Amino acid sequence: MYLSRFLQDYVSVYLPQDGQWNLMADCIEFDIKPYYQEEKIKYEGKMAGELHLKVTSMNNNKNEVLLNQKIPLSEKRLLKLSRKIKNKEEIVFDIETIIDGQTYSLYSQIKEIRYGSSMGYTIY
Repeated sequence: MYLSRFLQDYVSVYLPQDGQWNLMADCIEFDIKPYYQEEKIKYEGKMAGELHLKVTSMNNNKNEVLLNQKIPLSEKRLLKLSRKIKNKEEIVFDIETIIDGQTYSLYSQIKEIRYGSSMGYTIY
């Protein structure tokens, strides 16, 4: 539970926006925050382990995998989806972390992606 809470404050997974605040629905971004917000501790090291991101479309009751990738926890990444997410499409986001050979489920949720949201889409 502490690991999950730390990672929520340490990393962000989201659908990015372009310079005009339009949703870029063909990629997902994994970003690292420079400090642990809960304790206000600046963190300059690197996390060991991997983040496993799986993005699945539930469009027309078909399970189409748009992304299934493991990435190091220590690197910011922009990951391309296999296709652009359609407006009002239901997407399942599954996130796990793998540290020292142990897999920990962090997040699993279905979201309906709507274009035009000025708030953006934070996943985790």
